[in-house]
Amino acid sequence: GLSVYANHYSKADDCNDYSVTFGIKFKCLYDNIEQSFDLAKEILFNSKLDDKKRLKEIISENKSVYLSMFSSAGHVLASSRAQSYISESSLVSDYLDGINFYNVLCDLEENFDEKADELISSLKLLLDFVLDKKKLFVDITADQEGYNLATNEISSFYELLSDSAITLNGDLPKPEIKNEAFTSSAMIQYVCRAGNFKNKGLEYTGALRVLKTLMGYEYLWNEVRVKGGAYGCMSLYNRNGNCYFVSYRDPNLENTIKIYEQAADYIANFDCDDDTLTKYIIGTISSMDTPLSPYKEGARSASLYLAGMTYDQLQKERDQVLNCKPEDIRELAGHIRAFMDDKVLCVVGNAGKIKENESLFKDIKPLA
Repeated sequence: GLSVYANHYSKADDCNDYSVTFGIKFKCLYDNIEQSFDLAKEILFNSKLDDKKRLKEIISENKSVYLSMFSSAGHVLASSRAQSYISESSLVSDYLDGINFYNVLCDLEENFDEKADELISSLKLLLDFVLDKKKLFVDITADQEGYNLATNEISSFYELLSDSAITLNGDLPKPEIKNEAFTSSAMIQYVCRAGNFKNKGLEYTGALRVLKTLMGYEYLWNEVRVKGGAYGCMSLYNRNGNCYFVSYRDPNLENTIKIYEQAADYIANFDCDDDTLTKYIIGTISSMDTPLSPYKEGARSASLYLAGMTYDQLQKERDQVLNCKPEDIRELAGHIRAFMDDKVLCVVGNAGKIKENESLFKDIKPLA
């Protein structure tokens, strides 16, 4: 298969340091390497960016995809939007594939005739900016034979790139805590609280990965899903300090927030026997050591490189997971309090339920 994508990579230790990439990726048999590169060249250098009919179709298709996501993956939108309030890299992510991007699609679809020429000019300028020899990054996953075949094709591809001196002007807005609610006709909510612990002086530790497993099977499962009736609830604690709790297809709103706010107390008083903790550690390691295909292993390696991660850091994290003790979990209560102190909230959900809790939000707007 072959696909074109735009992505961003946050530096592992700094949520405000990131890179944005535009790329094309494919996997193929060695006999098809030349044809695969020819197809990539055709897409990148000969696409008709001024085909207004097709552009409008692509905009409408993408908008439909996001409308579908609102009902099936609102937790992804809520957590992405919440993190964009506190992190430059997450704000970029929201512009690439979050609610900000959806808003751009809506504006372009509604005002296509007036904005089509400007859009086409911007796309051409952006592509010229990207297809620059100085910006080329290549990741190859193959044995020596495949590597040699690919590098021959890369040399000819490189010569097609420009020595562009194009600069793009303009800066993204800075993150600001907006605490928004996005309303829909659905009868459920996706409730997210987010924040960052590194900007409070706390460091990342592999024990946070064990905490994620524990919270998913114990506190959040019992309080939000079993007692609260939600279909699910997740947490994430990133190396760059960004964290969140988010519920999935949740009938509640305010009560779920209260559960999040009591999480640090639960962690501060956590205790369990060795067998129970071993179960959580095994569950954590299994997610870290999942067998990968060569394609996925190559993609993972490229992501780690672009995030500035080293294998020494990965090994340190792994050791911290394997050596985790109940007291290590209890010490993480400070990390939870730190990120919850940012008081970041984003909810995607039912208009009536959000109206009942409107005092929690700075802004309420319809999602579609």
